[in-house]
Amino acid sequence: MSPEVSGEPTFQNTLEAMEVAGRQLGVVSNIFFNLNHAETNETIQTIAREVSPLLTEYSNDIWLNEQLFEKVKKVYDSREEASYTAEEAKLLEDTYTAFVRRGALLSGEKRARYREITKELSKLGLQFGENLLAETNGYQLHITDKKELEGLPEGVISAAAEVAKAQAKEGWIFTLHFPSYMPFMKYSSRRELRQQMYMAYSTRGHNNNKHDNKEIITKLVSLRVEKAKLLGFETHAHYVLEERMALAPDKVNAFLHELLDASYNVGKEDVKAVEDYAHRIGLEGPLQRWDYPYYAEKLKSEKYGLDDEATRPYFRLEKVEEGVFGLAEKLYGLSFKDNNEIAKYHDEVKVFEVFDEDGSFLSVFYVDYFPRKSKQGGAWMTSFRDQYGEVRPHISIVCNFTRPTGDKPSLLTFNEVQTFLHEFGHALHGMLSKVKYQSLAGTNVYRDFVELPSQIMENWAT
Repeated sequence: MSPEVSGEPTFQNTLEAMEVAGRQLGVVSNIFFNLNHAETNETIQTIAREVSPLLTEYSNDIWLNEQLFEKVKKVYDSREEASYTAEEAKLLEDTYTAFVRRGALLSGEKRARYREITKELSKLGLQFGENLLAETNGYQLHITDKKELEGLPEGVISAAAEVAKAQAKEGWIFTLHFPSYMPFMKYSSRRELRQQMYMAYSTRGHNNNKHDNKEIITKLVSLRVEKAKLLGFETHAHYVLEERMALAPDKVNAFLHELLDASYNVGKEDVKAVEDYAHRIGLEGPLQRWDYPYYAEKLKSEKYGLDDEATRPYFRLEKVEEGVFGLAEKLYGLSFKDNNEIAKYHDEVKVFEVFDEDGSFLSVFYVDYFPRKSKQGGAWMTSFRDQYGEVRPHISIVCNFTRPTGDKPSLLTFNEVQTFLHEFGHALHGMLSKVKYQSLAGTNVYRDFVELPSQIMENWAT
């Protein structure tokens, strides 16, 4: 039941009332936009384009509400006189800061312009993602001559045959989805085909067609700059970094320069080593971008005896999953139980109930491993519902791992194993959350700090 919001503003009738207001909308929005990323279609994309600006308007109506801000400010200004818990103080600080960063101090034309900018940014961000997905799905390399498979490992060829078979086509089909694209670039002996794949991958959204992203990027950048300046920041970077551990662009630039100084010469030596090796075994002319993965992989294999394909049999997905869950049990006392009764958005999604050492229920956990046309590229952790109080979270990791084929299970590369552990670290952050207020739960922390649990888990790969 929502606290009373009338009368003199207090922490309970203002901050806590805001915390519970709109909770149902939050749940529905999380589910909808998660589907738009992991299992989208034209209907979902159309709804997203309609709904996103409406949600931005709704959000602006809250953050730009002068009376509401006055109430929050009154509680905030008297914070020294109250004795808040650490969590209450954090909620108060975050809420007040959110109002200021979302335009509460603007007035007149600036306030109206802020509304326009945020609405436009919400549309552009969606369109960018849709275009990238359409361009990724829009290209295929269809091979019918077996000679053009030269250099490719058996598992890669088998996966390409499965794609062709699913489309009722002869031969083999390679796509721009990473489990297909990257092995092709590493192992194909056909330089002209590597170039074709590389150009298709690297020019997505840059083909002067209806999915072109150049104008969208230009608009996004200029609107972000204008928004930052409206809010009193020098640049968009200054605006973003105010809520990061780095705090300011000069610190980020100093860090990047340190990295550059430490790595530039080593990087140049690495490239030269690959180039020299490529020329030694027959490459004519300069080493191109579509050559580097191929010759680097060959050199790595010759020099160190390392080969991603050779390690795959050790990383069968089911065994990796078992290992990752076993690690969570050893480190944190967690157990994972299959539950096929819980609704899921795709047949390939696996659903687990997660329990603590004492048998208490912690979370629902969804895993979605394989690429498909309805899913964006990359890997990420997300939540359908964050934890708060006694309400436990629904957490998900979404990946684009190597698919099983008719005669072979899913065999992961070492990089995919690291990715699994990385995203699982984020998932643990969400699943183990134990706070009173939902807006502070799980991964709702500084964006750069949020990577700590994932980095810790990655280390277990080696």
